[in-house]
Amino acid sequence: CQMEAAMGLVSGGLVDFIMDANDDDPDAQCQMEAAMDLLCFLSGSSYKSRMALLDKGLSKATSIIKAVVKAMEKHPQSAPIQGCGCMVFHNIALDNKLRTDICEEGGVGQVVSSLSILADDAQLVMRALRALSNLMGGALVDILRTIDSASIIIKAMKRHPQDLCVQVEGASVLWALSATRDNALNSEIVDLDGASVIASAMSQFIASEKMHEKGLAAIWSLCSLVSNEAKETVGRVAINPVVNGLAASVCSDQVVSNGLGCLKCLSTISAIRTLLEESGSIDLVYSCLWIHLQNHSVVQSGLAALCNITINTEANEVMLISEDELAIIVHIMRYHQNVQQVQGNAIQVLKNFTFSPENLAIMGNDLHLPELIRSAKATHRIGFQGRADDLLQLLPDRLQ
Repeated sequence: CQMEAAMGLVSGGLVDFIMDANDDDPDAQCQMEAAMDLLCFLSGSSYKSRMALLDKGLSKATSIIKAVVKAMEKHPQSAPIQGCGCMVFHNIALDNKLRTDICEEGGVGQVVSSLSILADDAQLVMRALRALSNLMGGALVDILRTIDSASIIIKAMKRHPQDLCVQVEGASVLWALSATRDNALNSEIVDLDGASVIASAMSQFIASEKMHEKGLAAIWSLCSLVSNEAKETVGRVAINPVVNGLAASVCSDQVVSNGLGCLKCLSTISAIRTLLEESGSIDLVYSCLWIHLQNHSVVQSGLAALCNITINTEANEVMLISEDELAIIVHIMRYHQNVQQVQGNAIQVLKNFTFSPENLAIMGNDLHLPELIRSAKATHRIGFQGRADDLLQLLPDRLQ
């Protein structure tokens, strides 16, 4: 209680000082920098101190937001003030309501303005991007378009291609920006070379798992929401970095999940599917399935990717499956018998493979496959859109 009271007094005093600052004082900027630095420290020291700063019921949040916006507006060229302001917004944006409040009070616009004016300062750019990645959930799409957010973010990333922190935070912001699910905004990101910038960063920092995690998530999100033409543009610049990033961080559940999502999405385009075959992505998908065999979410994504990659409906062609590859799918079906989506994706992949006589011969030699298909039907009480019965009819009679 004493700490909360003390924090309340300090935060109230800081807010009053910022709001009532005398611009004619020759030391005004230095004093403001000190005040903002203290506010930044208080907002980021711990969750308990953060809640004490905002007071019960978050009653002081609005006054703090207004004070920070005013300080940033008054001193646009001060990197310390702009950086502290960005971090205060990042630290206090605890939920979507606070994110929306920050946006409505002009906070998001001010952070983007800082990113534009002080684009040469890598530390400031990193802080601004980190703040934006947290604030996007409460930002209105119309405001994001008005303040030219996509263009400024991508330009900032281009300005610091050798800075890993900037690239990671930038990819995270573009992921959050694309997650607004606004098709026009996503198309704008593609047109501004956003996917190319992310792909370059993934290639540049091939050893960074975090870069792959954020980069793959951003590319997957972009591909999910743009036209086929834009998706092909993304695929042509990103396919090799996607495959290489997936291979470099193949033991990470999150990286692999994001990477498989990218492959699934990109493989819907015929020209990109050809590039996927040439890049060795098929073998990589099977490796991911085997390494993450116990993770139902990852294997579900991997099987979904195989559903798209293994069959070319335009050319009426299907890839060949080896005994080892079939064994991986069989192991997955056995391990995840109670996960309906895993069973459904596995059955769909297997159905795709039956369009080749060579594949049917290999599948017919597996004594466990019919039993697993019947088990999936019985466990989930569905026919998987008729694919399960089709498979059972296509397998040799001696296995029925």
